[in-house]
Parts: sequence; structure tokens; C-alpha cells
Amino acid sequence: MRAESRGLLFTLAGFVMLSLGDAVIKTMSGSWPPSAIAALRYVFAACGLVVILLAREGPRQLFNPPRLGIQLLRGLSASVATISFFAAIFLMPQAEAASITFTCPMLTAVFAALFLREPAGRATWWAMLAAFCGVLIVLRPNFADLGMAALLPLLTALGMSILLVCNRAVAGQASSLAMQAYVAL
Repeated sequence: MRAESRGLLFTLAGFVMLSLGDAVIKTMSGSWPPSAIAALRYVFAACGLVVILLAREGPRQLFNPPRLGIQLLRGLSASVATISFFAAIFLMPQAEAASITFTCPMLTAVFAALFLREPAGRATWWAMLAAFCGVLIVLRPNFADLGMAALLPLLTALGMSILLVCNRAVAGQASSLAMQAYVAL
């Protein structure tokens, strides 16, 4: 199997697993607050990642994160995004919440252009405009019904966009494993 095919299969499997995980979390609505579910998810992730990181790269890598301020911003933005999304799927249909979070690539492109000075071509801006119109179509008829809850997926997209831009800002300064551990911690 070619590398591209394997990559596409891994991507598809990842999206399926994330969607199934979100569906399981939606069933927990009312049982646990979104912050507790997010904390539980990241505690298990952090424990596992720290053990693997210590075994593979040693304690020096764990206790010496590059650009600590950006690492803290990565963790905070991931927390905001996760808690906001869990709260959103407790309050609204999961498909609508996921549709609204599709503003993330648009925000990421804008933030990358502003903060990382990465160029965005004309085609990128037109694609973002078209995608934003699609999000407005999903959001508009439901905003009156959902009220402020409709803003939660937008906060999710904002948090994820900040995380992605911060990831780019610290890319290559530590291993992928270490970077995952820092976010989870």
C-alpha cells in the first residue's frame, strides 16, 4: 500500500474515532460537567504520554519544554476548545456543533497570516469566504433557537486555531511525543 493511501486511511480512522468519542461524550450529558470529562481525558492522556516520553527521551525532555509561554498557551487553548465543544454537544445537536467548528481552518489561516506572517493567496481567501458562508447558513436559522450556546462551537474553533498556530510556532523544537505531552499536561 502506498504511503498516500495509508495516510488517508489513518486520517479517516482518526476522524471516525473522534466522532465516535464525541458521540460517547454526548451520552454523558447531565452526568458529568464538560470540564470534568475534559480533565479526565487529559489526565489519562498526560499520564500515558509522560510515561512513554520518560522511557524514550528521559526526564530532561519532560522538564525542559521549549518556549514555555507558547506551551502554556497551547495547553490553555486546547482546554478551552475541548470544554467548549463538550458543552456545545450537551446543549445542541452534535452535527450542528461540528458544522460550526468548521470555522477553525478560516481562523487558523487568518491567525497564521497575522502572527506567523505566512502568506495566504487569493484562492485561500475565496475558499474561506465560501466556507464562512456555509457556516452562516448552518448557524443562522438555529441561532435564535440555540441562543448563546451556538457560540460555544465558535469558541471551540477559536481555541483550536490558536493551538494550531502555536503548534506551528514551536514546530521542530522538540519531538512530536514531547509536544503532545506538553499539551496534555
